[in-house]
Amino acid sequence: MLYKAAGCLIYSVSTERFCLQLRKNKKANTNSWGTWGGQLEQNEKPMDGMLREIQEELSRDIQISKIIHLNTYRNKDFSYTNYIMLVRNEFIPTLNSESDGYSWVNIHSIPTGLHHGTKRLFETAKIRKKIEKITGNYNINKALYDYIKRNESGS
Repeated sequence: MLYKAAGCLIYSVSTERFCLQLRKNKKANTNSWGTWGGQLEQNEKPMDGMLREIQEELSRDIQISKIIHLNTYRNKDFSYTNYIMLVRNEFIPTLNSESDGYSWVNIHSIPTGLHHGTKRLFETAKIRKKIEKITGNYNINKALYDYIKRNESGS
């Protein structure tokens, strides 16, 4: 059976910062920084599932400016659809039990300990360029590239 999930990278247009989730997951990837989202319900479309997960995990209405598909990662057992959600302003999430915290970070201060799926988003040049184009922040591609190189070198 194929496990399907969807999530999003939240980006504040006014502050040019991303909102990352500190995941609290008893199964795997505990205390890693990632995007917001989760498993789709049976016959649920990725966009609908992502919006439902956002409502569950942030426990609030978000003033969404735009949602854009970034990519869909697939292997034989798993499918994860990634979106980027643009919001006008930062907000304070009311977190549910799936999170240990959150952080609004600029592109130069992405924390170490990224969830492997979020890291894959940032490691893929095509996706980095798409994020850069969508946000209009033309420092993103270089900053993410520098982040990846810094983590590969262990410094």
